[in-house]
Amino acid sequence: MATTLRAKGIFPEDHPLALGCVGLYGTRAANRYLRSGVDVLLSLGTSFHEFTSHCWDPAFIPSRALIQVDIDPTEIGKNYPVTLALVGDANTTLKALVVEIGTAQRKGEDIKAFKDGNEYFSEDAMFSDSLPVKPQRLMKELRDVLPRDVVLFVDIGNTLTWVERYFQAYPEGRFITLSGLAAMGSASAACIGGKLGRPRSQVICICGDGDFHMTGMEVATAASHGIPVIWIILKNSRLGMIHDVQSVSYQSRYISVTFSDTDFALLARALGGQGYHVEKPSEIGPIMKEALQKQGPVVISVAIDNTEIPPMKPRMLALRRSLGLPDPMESFSWNAIKALWRMIKER
Repeated sequence: MATTLRAKGIFPEDHPLALGCVGLYGTRAANRYLRSGVDVLLSLGTSFHEFTSHCWDPAFIPSRALIQVDIDPTEIGKNYPVTLALVGDANTTLKALVVEIGTAQRKGEDIKAFKDGNEYFSEDAMFSDSLPVKPQRLMKELRDVLPRDVVLFVDIGNTLTWVERYFQAYPEGRFITLSGLAAMGSASAACIGGKLGRPRSQVICICGDGDFHMTGMEVATAASHGIPVIWIILKNSRLGMIHDVQSVSYQSRYISVTFSDTDFALLARALGGQGYHVEKPSEIGPIMKEALQKQGPVVISVAIDNTEIPPMKPRMLALRRSLGLPDPMESFSWNAIKALWRMIKER
């Protein structure tokens, strides 16, 4: 069982049969398994758009049958040829399928071995003690301390890629991101409404410093009304995703992707909240536990390693084809070489 980004957490990602998210920045296990020549693929409510399908990779076509379930008939067969189309509500359709299939054997042990071999939520960077903090390690530390029913708002950019791949989500909570319009700063403000909507749950916003620069003044709104939301800022003083694209495609010729260092802890206190700054992995857990006990808004900025680059190969190739960008293989910057090495490993 794998999910798209938008459905992250609807199936527990710690379940023995879970593969995590599939897509450009999904887990290695999901992407390799679903593109390994599976015989039958059952698709529920997904259109196989660009990010999910690795730019419509033909490897997603199963060897025997693609069964596509969608309430919208225009989505059926839009991107891949369908063997069996089932038009209807996913919940109703699944219940009917369970009746037809009956009891089936599970291959949990085989899946476990496959997941272990693909470092399912256990990649080396998640356990790194290096400084600055690896964003992968930050995700692990947050998962270790946050409750299963946490409501998580995630902003746009590289921050979203780190959460998608390295933070396990569960159906007891909620995972919310504006992945369609991809509006930066949306989660930094929307999390306040999330807390009003689910007051008994811990509500966390994970955002980049670029996101927070756009709408972070909403901390003042939360402070004025006593709304206890926690913002976790991945601080690297740059627009990470745009910076990485320019690094790979334009030989490190950058335009408007870096900004001055900001003391977000001081800013939070100035707006009426409480602020913390994290420099070491060992500080994340204790500070997070303390923040969870606060009755008002809290901002935690974490200085992250800005040399860490998410897997970029499929996205870069798609941009090159559609926008006529230079071939990333012809870039010789250090960041480009590092990104290419990561691309090779991911493939």
